[in-house]
Amino acid sequence: MYKKSPQGWLKHWDFILLDIFCLQLAFVVAYLVRQGLENPYSDQIYRTVAFVFMLCQIVVMFLGQSYQDILKRGYYIEFTKTAKHVLMVMLLSVLYLFATQQAVSYSRLTLFYTAFLYLCFDYVGRVWHKENVLKKNATKKKEKSMVVVVSLAGLNEKVTSTIHWHR
Repeated sequence: MYKKSPQGWLKHWDFILLDIFCLQLAFVVAYLVRQGLENPYSDQIYRTVAFVFMLCQIVVMFLGQSYQDILKRGYYIEFTKTAKHVLMVMLLSVLYLFATQQAVSYSRLTLFYTAFLYLCFDYVGRVWHKENVLKKNATKKKEKSMVVVVSLAGLNEKVTSTIHWHR
């Protein structure tokens, strides 16, 4: 009858998907700015890096507690948390590029553009989504429900008196 809200990182699945979307959008825009109007996923190295970005994001999400108290943060704290999140994702990605010796093949400018755009997109997206969630929660708090327990014999009398009372 009652639904228990999810606990832990799963309760912020919407922010997780938003972050993944913002990272991929930043990656595509950075690629288009740097490489021109080509599909970034058609190049093996860039396709792999796009996947690695997602994996790094998941690792940072688990280890960095990026979503702790996300609905209670102000603009400044949200910006610092978002910047820390972006920095950690990018550092892990750079570590991957160096460890696999692909850093020479991947454009550093594209990486910097991706990091900057990801910070911008993610911060704006988080603030926007947070405001929508808080508005939705405020609306839900205004809605009230009531449970009435009556015997079957008193049900007819209660319904009749309630109808007369509301007129």
